[in-house]
Formats: sequence, structure tokens, C-alpha cells
Amino acid sequence: MEVEVKGAAHCSIATCHRLDFLPFRCDACNGVYCQDHFPYGGHQCTKAGADSVQVIVCPICEVAERIRTDEDPNLTWDRHFTQSCNQRAPEKSGPKRCPVDGCREKMGPSNRFDCQRCGQTFCIKHRLQEDHDCRPLGSVAPGAAMRPSVGLGASGQASQANTKKKKSWGQRVGSMFACFSSSQKKSLLSGRGSTSE
Repeated sequence: MEVEVKGAAHCSIATCHRLDFLPFRCDACNGVYCQDHFPYGGHQCTKAGADSVQVIVCPICEVAERIRTDEDPNLTWDRHFTQSCNQRAPEKSGPKRCPVDGCREKMGPSNRFDCQRCGQTFCIKHRLQEDHDCRPLGSVAPGAAMRPSVGLGASGQASQANTKKKKSWGQRVGSMFACFSSSQKKSLLSGRGSTSE
């Protein structure tokens, strides 16, 4: 019993004739081929010539290498990998991010600030000198290696963002009812709903 799958076709090579569920169609001779015979050299395509534009893209450096008609694509990639591949991924060219530790804000033309004092670019939140460890160009702060990296504000005290503790669930619920008296809070929390004293 043979199952009929839409789009499936047999390889046009008489010795192969493999049923392929994702067949390849040759753009030169218009024949249908399996994965093993789809390159021009795999089915000895007579209509393909020097104008072949089949390429393989290197998964590492993302360079397109032209596949020779008489060569297996694996050999093409192996030759590229051993001879011309720099074996490094290309640098990301996406939007720059704020260099302040813990801030991953993407900087665009409308939310970037170029600090004139230190020469670096920051997001709007960290544009002030106190917010981004600003040092004049070419200078190193004395004792910088010994100083711990604590977020200090303008007054020299540790910022509240680093020392503030998260409130417990009970404290958060209690702060929602801060405008009520103690007896009103108890009745609201117990479910009685009476707010009169």
C-alpha cells in the first residue's frame, strides 16, 4: 500500500527513482531530483554551464561560496572552511546598547547622549556624570583598582536602587489599604466588607 503525499515526487535519475517528499527541481533542465542528485554535477545536467549560480552559505562566517557543477556541495564547503573561512562569526551590526552595568537599553538617534567629558555614549537615563562613572578623557581616578564598584549618587551615599529590599506580599497588600483605619482594614481583609466605625 503506497501513501499519496501532496508534493512528493520520484527522482528523475533512472537508477535512483527515490520517492522524495521534498524534491528539488533543477532550474536549468527542469527535472525533479532527490537530495543526492539535485546539484548540476549530481545529475550531469547538460543545460547547466558556467552560468551556474548555486551557492552554499557558510554557517560560521555567512559567506556565500559558489558550488562547482562537478563537485559535491560538502567538498565545496570543506574547501572554503580550510582555505578562506575566517572561522569567526561576523560582528553584530545591530543597535548599540548603553555601556553602564545592568543597563541594556538600545540606543537610537532619539535616546542617546554623547558625554563631552568622557567621550562615551549613554542612554538618556545615564546621561548625568553621577550616573555613569564619568572620568575625563585620558585620566584614571586615583585608587580606582582599590575602590569597590558601588552605585554612588551625587551626595556620595549608596543609591537606593542597590540597597532597597523588595517588600513582602503582606506589606504590598497592607500598603493598598493605607488610607483606611486599622478596624476598617481588618474588616476588608476578613471579607466582611463593613467600613463603618
